[in-house]
Amino acid sequence: MISGINDSSATQQLRPNTPPPPPKGQQASLTDEQTQALQSILEQYDADSLTSEDATSIVEQLKSEGIEPGKALESALSSAGFDAKEIGELAGLGEGKPQRPLPDTATFEVTA
Repeated sequence: MISGINDSSATQQLRPNTPPPPPKGQQASLTDEQTQALQSILEQYDADSLTSEDATSIVEQLKSEGIEPGKALESALSSAGFDAKEIGELAGLGEGKPQRPLPDTATFEVTA
């Protein structure tokens, strides 16, 4: 019986000259289209006086353009004079959510 291969190192052995894809949300760089979209979005705002409404709007526009959070976005925002962490905080991202989503089958045990 032959089973499927889910190990990325095994895939690398089959295609040794192909780098593995970056983890989700960790794009190596933004495409030219994404960079242009980001510039277009950011030119509507003043980095020194962002409101929570501004930050929420930026996040929504980034999502609609298919631009995911990650190092590439963080770097591009920084180059444009914006702080990715500040935008996330002002937009309320991460509030009340665990850092890593738990599976529906997660169980917890209370110990004294």
